[in-house]
Amino acid sequence: EVLGVQAAGLDPTRSDLRSNVKQLFFLSTNGVLRFYPGGKLDTEGQNLRRSPWYTMAIANPDLVIVTTPHDARYFNSTSWLITVSRTVLHPQPPGVDIVAQGLEPRDQIFGVVGVQYT
Repeated sequence: EVLGVQAAGLDPTRSDLRSNVKQLFFLSTNGVLRFYPGGKLDTEGQNLRRSPWYTMAIANPDLVIVTTPHDARYFNSTSWLITVSRTVLHPQPPGVDIVAQGLEPRDQIFGVVGVQYT
């Protein structure tokens, strides 16, 4: 479960939440985007890694980010959306201390996962 949404589908006990979810997505630090439901994106001339939901999550890896309402034409939306996002860290093997290795949590970020609500 990520941000109140189950990976295999939306939580059926939260029908009010399900009706407002527009898109589930993951954007990696190297720019790979996966989203559900799938479709064609209009991202020409845009770098999604400069979007507020992404930049704020990367800058604050321990926080859940909630954006102000915004237009998201690249996700084929004609309505205003609110995005809730959070960083995803690379998995760590048991017993590995990244601080002892001289790494910051920011060095372990794999990408950002998010949900867009109408």
